[in-house]
Amino acid sequence: MKYTANCPACDYEFEIGGVAAALEGLKCPKCGAKFKPEKIHKTEPAPPPDGPIINNSTLQRCPDCGREVSRNAATCPQCGHVFKYAGGVNLKDPVHFIGLLLCIGFIIAVVVYILSWIG
Repeated sequence: MKYTANCPACDYEFEIGGVAAALEGLKCPKCGAKFKPEKIHKTEPAPPPDGPIINNSTLQRCPDCGREVSRNAATCPQCGHVFKYAGGVNLKDPVHFIGLLLCIGFIIAVVVYILSWIG
């Protein structure tokens, strides 16, 4: 919960640290007047703005097109690069394609090795 007080000298409303700070006395940040407020107001937190909030710390660069994209995005809106996978293999992603080829090669090598012991 936030609290505000009004300066009696200039009527400037400003946020205070709490009720305890007001009891000790306040100093107006605008005019510098020192006072003990007669009334303290509780302020409700502002409702969240409509739409997503994106700042620079939540952006990532798409490896395919270089566009700045939200870290929460599943795909790049410009080129369609898939950032998050819900399981499965995305053969358009070079890492998945090469990994799949390596796995298939490893399985074939294991099968050939086992067959060489049997035969």
